[in-house]
Amino acid sequence: MTADLETNLYLSRFGYGLAGIEPQLNLVVEGHRERDGHTRYEIRCALRPKNGSEKIAGSSHDQMKEQLQGGAETLFDVLPLTWTCWRRLYDIREKLLEPVKETLGNAYEVEFAQ
Repeated sequence: MTADLETNLYLSRFGYGLAGIEPQLNLVVEGHRERDGHTRYEIRCALRPKNGSEKIAGSSHDQMKEQLQGGAETLFDVLPLTWTCWRRLYDIREKLLEPVKETLGNAYEVEFAQ
């Protein structure tokens, strides 16, 4: 199974990819702490519908819930998904920054230019 397929299957459990709902991941570094000789960063994470994707053309929130089948009608009771984690800078670079840069290629500089 490819990584893209695994990701899509995982996100579909939360309704993403159904009825035009696309995910947006928000990450905020809240602070840091020294532990065992390493700096660990507190990262607040939220997975929510991308702006505008939660609306289907001409559909209200209730109509959209009706279009979703199975247990997905409870989707709107649990979104956004939020959690906090602690990570070392090395882990952030290796598991987040580098894959994002590789995926975006030249678009990375344009997207994240200061």
